[in-house]
Amino acid sequence: MKHWKFAALLSFALFFFGCATTHAQMPTLHQTQVELQKSRQAVVQVLHTYSVLNINDSGNLILDSVGNPTTKPETAIGTGAVVDVNGFVITNNHVITPHLTSDPVVNQFLSESSAFPDTYFVCTIVAEQSNCSVAVVAATDVADDLALLYTKHPLPRAVEFRDSTGLMPQEEVYMWGNVLDFIPLASVSGRYMGTMSKPYYTSPSPFLAQLPLLIVDITTINGFSGGPMFDTSGKCIGLEGAHIPADFGRPVGVAIPSNTVVKFWEDNKPAEPKKK
Repeated sequence: MKHWKFAALLSFALFFFGCATTHAQMPTLHQTQVELQKSRQAVVQVLHTYSVLNINDSGNLILDSVGNPTTKPETAIGTGAVVDVNGFVITNNHVITPHLTSDPVVNQFLSESSAFPDTYFVCTIVAEQSNCSVAVVAATDVADDLALLYTKHPLPRAVEFRDSTGLMPQEEVYMWGNVLDFIPLASVSGRYMGTMSKPYYTSPSPFLAQLPLLIVDITTINGFSGGPMFDTSGKCIGLEGAHIPADFGRPVGVAIPSNTVVKFWEDNKPAEPKKK
C-alpha cells in the first residue's frame, strides 16, 4: 500500500511539474505586449515616389504648351523590416517597382521623365512622428518579391529571425504595417494556418508561383506589403506579401517565409571588411 501511495504521489508530482514547465515556456500576455512594442522598433515605412501621366476627369491626357503629355507624382506606401541597423531594410519588390502601364511607349516616356524620377524613402516612427531619409535599391528578387534598400540614416533596431519551418498550425502571429498612410503603425494578429503547397490562382505577378508560402488568417490592406510577421516572442517568421480573395469563405494572408528572407539577405548583404 505504501509503495502504491508513493507511486501515485510521484506520478502527480511529475505531472504537475511537467504542466508547470510547459506553462512557464508559454509567453504571458504582458510578455507578448512587451515583445510587440519592441518588434515595432524594427519596422519602418517604405515610400516610393514615381511619375504617372496627368489625366483629366474625362480620361484625356493633359498636354503642355507644345503638345507633350504632362506627368504628376504618385507615392506607393509599404512597410519594411530592418535587417541591419546600419541602414538595411527588406521589403516587397512590388513596393519599389515602377508602376508600368500596358503601353511600352508610355512606359518609355515615364522612365525618361526627369520631373518626378523614382525616389525611395525609409521612414522610422518616433513619438508618432515620421522621420524619413532617402534610400537606394541595393538588390531585388522578382521571383520571391523581395527588395533590399539602403539608407545612410542609422536605424533603431533589427528584427531577429526564427526558422519558419518550426511553425505549428494555429500558432498565434501578428504583423506590423501601414494603414494606408496613417501614423502610427498598426498591428494585426491571427493564426498560422499552414504552408501553401501549390499556386492557388494564376497571378500576373510571379510571386504566388514561388513555394513554399505561409498562409495566415490575417487580412491586410494596402500599406502592409513588406511588413514583418512575428511570433509571440517577437521573432520574425515571415514577410507579408499578399492576400488571397475570399474564394473559400474569407480572405487569407500570404507571407514569405523567414528562411527565404534570410537567404536573400545573406546573398546580398555587404561583405564585412577584412581584419588587418
